[in-house]
Amino acid sequence: FDPDCRRCMIWEEEKQNKGLFEFYKKLIRIRKEHEELKYGNFTTLYAVGRVFAFRREYKGNSIVVIINNSSKEEVIFLEEAGGKEDILKMGELKRSGNLLYLKPNTAYILK
Repeated sequence: FDPDCRRCMIWEEEKQNKGLFEFYKKLIRIRKEHEELKYGNFTTLYAVGRVFAFRREYKGNSIVVIINNSSKEEVIFLEEAGGKEDILKMGELKRSGNLLYLKPNTAYILK
């Protein structure tokens, strides 16, 4: 038994990060609603620097996940994102055809 294992837990509800908690709940809901995120084939679409994009496909459906883990805006060309709608976005996703303008430290899920 480790008495310090929960020392860092913030027990007072008013001090907890409710925004982060709601974000995690939204991610869980999206995963439950879209089988391709659970069972689909995985394909890397883009992996340069701190930007990563991948596609999951299952039973004819596909989802594209794009992550910009850098502290600056990034512009990427991603053909697979064309015509897909946002089901999760952390900030505005600007598009110009297949060019995506990713805000710093953001993620997007497109279907």
